[in-house]
Amino acid sequence: MRVTRLTIKNFLGLADYDLRPGKVNVITGGKGQGKSTLLNAVKAGFCSPGKDPGVIHNGEKSAEIFIEIDEGKIEINRKATASGSTATVTAQGEPVSKPAAFLKQLFPLPDIINPVELMFLPVKDQRAMLLRAFDVKLSKDWLSEQLGSDLAEACNLDSFLYEGEGLSLLQQIRDEVAVRRHSVNRNKTRLEKSVESDRRDLPDTADLAKWESYDIKAKRQELERARAEQQQHDSDRITIDKMVSRKSELANEIAALEQLVEDKKRQLASLDEEGKSLVEKLNAFTPADTTDLEAEIEEYDIYLRSVGRIEAYNDRNAQLIEAANEHRVLDDAVKALSKEIPAALLATVDAPIKDLSFEGEDVLVRGVPINKLSSGERMEFWISVVKSLANPDMPIILIDGAEALDEESFAALEADAEADNFQHFITRVTTGPMQVKKTEASS
Repeated sequence: MRVTRLTIKNFLGLADYDLRPGKVNVITGGKGQGKSTLLNAVKAGFCSPGKDPGVIHNGEKSAEIFIEIDEGKIEINRKATASGSTATVTAQGEPVSKPAAFLKQLFPLPDIINPVELMFLPVKDQRAMLLRAFDVKLSKDWLSEQLGSDLAEACNLDSFLYEGEGLSLLQQIRDEVAVRRHSVNRNKTRLEKSVESDRRDLPDTADLAKWESYDIKAKRQELERARAEQQQHDSDRITIDKMVSRKSELANEIAALEQLVEDKKRQLASLDEEGKSLVEKLNAFTPADTTDLEAEIEEYDIYLRSVGRIEAYNDRNAQLIEAANEHRVLDDAVKALSKEIPAALLATVDAPIKDLSFEGEDVLVRGVPINKLSSGERMEFWISVVKSLANPDMPIILIDGAEALDEESFAALEADAEADNFQHFITRVTTGPMQVKKTEASS
């Protein structure tokens, strides 16, 4: 099927226009002559422009578009007012009960119809449009199988909602895994520095084994007893010195105080007895040599500090090994999600466009980024996109802005348009009023 008549009234810049298009319609003229409006009218006839008073010609209350298909086999009447747009459709002379659904079936992808417009979109928008057209679905089970159990577990696939377009979801998963990989890598780097610092601070462990069964409690008690005996000895020494001094004082008092001699003698005798016992004790005392014991305990304290540093080093090194393993797994997952798995996911659908692949945010044609192709190659590709996604029963291509092509590319475009089975509406800025050059299929 193809458009056999197009009538436009009060739509954008066209107040009253009637066209009986051919197979290939090259629409030329200066800027502002209505070329793009004609193409927009075709698109709006099939697909409602919505509530947009701006499509109505200045000063008018409504705009109308009439599209005849196959000499009246199908007729579409679209009317746009300030409050919205309505369409009535007849097929084989009978009114269609659900015109919107009928037109949606005729024209399923209205935003994928102009190859030149698509050609100059940002790569990000081109990618989104192609993915939407592919309608690729992604399931958790399929992705788990592609990744393998280790990588799937590392990606935490249960945290994602498996709805919408599959390759975009795959990119989202890849981006989140890449963020986690970066975080793990920073932690791994920090642990590497800490472990190296700990390693430099480790003591010589050659003599540490001898302390493993050392009874520090008993040794400390032994040291405390020795110190207590020494303290008592020192106290006894002071006491005996005081006694000697006191004896001298008493002897002097006896000489001066005869009346107290007897009493003082008794005191002196008592002191002699007490002093004798202490002297014997002092003479019998042998001080303990604690030098070796103190040195031994000091060595044990050093051992304890060394063991603590070794344990800290071992713990940090274990954390480093765990972080390194996690980073390796996440790195493998990011690589798989970037290339192999998107390719495998595309392979699960009957893609309408061959030689097309996606890598990260890039769109690749035969392995080459789309923005690196020549203008002729890009045009050829986008025409193939529009043709692949069009309804084969209503094969229409709208090419607005063909002046962007050089003469050679434009001539090739015209030749291809005449040879294929699509109806083409092509605009090209020249000079003068709008004109339509109609061409039928080449023999």
